[in-house]
Amino acid sequence: HSVAQADHHTAPAAFSMLRCALSFAFISTAVTAAEEASSEFWLESESSCLLQRSHSLSASSQAVQQRAVAWDRLLEGHHRRVSCHEMELTLEPSPMAREVKNLRWVHFPKAGTSFIATIWNHACGQKGPPLDLTVSPEAAPECSSCYDMALMDRYPRESYCTPGILSSPWQTQHSPVSLSNIRRYAWDAVGFFRSPNQRLISGYHNSLHANGLSQEEFHQLVHECGHREGGPACYARFPGMAGCMSRMLTGGRCAESAAARHQPFDGGRARLGE
Repeated sequence: HSVAQADHHTAPAAFSMLRCALSFAFISTAVTAAEEASSEFWLESESSCLLQRSHSLSASSQAVQQRAVAWDRLLEGHHRRVSCHEMELTLEPSPMAREVKNLRWVHFPKAGTSFIATIWNHACGQKGPPLDLTVSPEAAPECSSCYDMALMDRYPRESYCTPGILSSPWQTQHSPVSLSNIRRYAWDAVGFFRSPNQRLISGYHNSLHANGLSQEEFHQLVHECGHREGGPACYARFPGMAGCMSRMLTGGRCAESAAARHQPFDGGRARLGE
């Protein structure tokens, strides 16, 4: 606010004070972290900037400033610059880190088909030349627009992938999983999740995507929601559509057919306990 009110004579000084205040806030935060982590952090000295406006700081702020300068000097070795490779830093992996193997992709419809690029690069691109992941989805021989199929066709699993990393058989086309199967087959299950409402809107605009409905039910969906008056709301409310990710994590298809339903459709709520 002070800078906005300043005229062309006072603006440079105001901007100088603002810069120092920002630097001071950064240093104060960094110093706290440095104290907690001993000498494992490197601080860039900004003491010259801080001293420019020291007269405008309160007594407590000046104490913090002096503390920051003291830590600068300590970490720099009394004004001697110390590069990162000279400092004794211990980098330890997370205790949860381990090798991913027998990887099973839970591919929710309209939730990042291109996620297979990350999977394929991890499983198949660690040896030899790097993979060219910019594959056209139209290049899939058996699918009109399927990036996953096109990538797997270009880099066949048998020729490029490290054995044991991907599950066998390997599947990409919206196959569900369940906790019992994950344990039974010792899968490392991964998935790319998406906000349910955004996933439904995307499914509506992708020719009313409804993996799991019978042919008759899909025709009914198109009849009720495929016209302009229907819209995404009609698609989202159609019986069997809501709750896709909950079903696929508990052994069901994305869209629930009436034939697989033994009680009134509840949008997947009953499956949350599973």
